[in-house]
Amino acid sequence: MIILYILQEKDKIFDNVSFLYNSVRLFLQLWIDCFSPEKKDFTMALVWISIYSLPQEFWLEEILMVIGNRVGRYVKSSESTKQRKYTSYSRIYVYMDI
Repeated sequence: MIILYILQEKDKIFDNVSFLYNSVRLFLQLWIDCFSPEKKDFTMALVWISIYSLPQEFWLEEILMVIGNRVGRYVKSSESTKQRKYTSYSRIYVYMDI
């Protein structure tokens, strides 16, 4: 349980889907009454997707965001994609229904 005293902290954490704490990625959700983790069916996950054969002129953040939002909820593109480190594929991080 995390108790936040400043509303902006809550917005910052929950707008980002997940939260990094001590190098561990946490998936947070607002508390709901009668929550039982044993009964919770986790159906969403953060997934790295590699996109092959996409010409580099389409490796713009806006275009990758559109692609990511078609399969889930776009989070970000990888640093290697931004720096064009690998030319055979681009990578995006997507929050999606599994």
